[in-house]
Amino acid sequence: MAARDLKLALADARRAAQSFTEASQQLNALVAENREPIADFASEALYEFSGMISDMRVVMTGLSRLVDRLESDPTQFFFDSSGQGFEAE
Repeated sequence: MAARDLKLALADARRAAQSFTEASQQLNALVAENREPIADFASEALYEFSGMISDMRVVMTGLSRLVDRLESDPTQFFFDSSGQGFEAE
């Protein structure tokens, strides 16, 4: 009985090793096919993405100041800041 179990375990180990080998070969092929796009992304797109993040920080800072100003005095924000107000005829 133990010899049979050992043979089954070895057969399972061989199948697992074969599956691992096939998966490794597929992964290697995938990387080889996409080596140039991956390199392009790493060299160009990441640089552009970094610039976009910096620009977004500047925009968010400006929007934050705008919202603060609007919340502190909405009337002055929307109307003339001379303080003269509006006179009805």
